Amino acid sequence: MQRATIVTFLCLLSHSSSQGAGGEDTTSPHLDVTTELVNLRDRITEIRMELRYMEKENAALEARVTTAELELKTLKEKSQVAFSASLADSVGPFNVDSTIVYPKVITNVGQAYNLFTAYPCMCLPAGIFTAPVRGIYYIGFTACGNADSNAMALNLYKNSDLLTNLAKYSNGYMTYFSGGVTVQLEAGDVVYTQLPANSKLYDDHINNRTVFSGFLVITV
Repeated sequence: MQRATIVTFLCLLSHSSSQGAGGEDTTSPHLDVTTELVNLRDRITEIRMELRYMEKENAALEARVTTAELELKTLKEKSQVAFSASLADSVGPFNVDSTIVYPKVITNVGQAYNLFTAYPCMCLPAGIFTAPVRGIYYIGFTACGNADSNAMALNLYKNSDLLTNLAKYSNGYMTYFSGGVTVQLEAGDVVYTQLPANSKLYDDHINNRTVFSGFLVITV
């Protein structure tokens, strides 16, 4: 019995030695685990670097989105433009052409119609509309007259360029005329009306008979 056990042990030992001598895989399991841990550590490092890069990219994208939203909000606010203002009283006659100030503001969305302050670059008096954005605008007016000694007349200007002129004798009766243009304006361009010398316009505090109006049609 003891002899059989010894023989079995020797056979197992011989078999183990033959595996090593025959070129079979004798890599230590411990070495395999160490290699995998090193590879895993390197991969984790790569993932962390990729995450940092993605975080920076995300932050930059969020900043661009925020900037775009602010620009869109500003553009939207500037593109909401409409105004109407009336004389609320008669004006004229004067010895020279005079810019008309419409003191009764009916609508001024976007605050582009300037009632009080002169336009600094052109030294014009109050009563002008300043385009806040580049676009196509409609500018119009309705004028009233009732004098028999003075014509009713009105000039419409873009900056220093005359856009249109209308004039009429009322012969002592309540008389009206209206005019308007569709015009492209650059941001900062001004539009205003002038009362030609020796002419007169009529209005009262209630009926808004002489009115200056405009609005943005589209931005370009």
